[in-house]
Amino acid sequence: VIRRNVPWLTASAESSVSFSPLQDLHGIITPNGLFFERHHAGRPDIDPAQHKLMIHGLVERPLLLSMKDIMRFPSVSRI
Repeated sequence: VIRRNVPWLTASAESSVSFSPLQDLHGIITPNGLFFERHHAGRPDIDPAQHKLMIHGLVERPLLLSMKDIMRFPSVSRI
């Protein structure tokens, strides 16, 4: 994750913004880690080793995937 902060605009972690570093973009699609963000209650601190994605509900086979499982899939962008 790459974040660019402006000191006069991001005075505290509880109320701040993160800008997209345009020089790091490849192509016309902005990756999730480079989106503009506005925070009113601080940025969440998420440990990727503990994070899970649960797919359930109206699916034939419910899944629980770790970040390691997700990263094994190829990355595909569609416009």
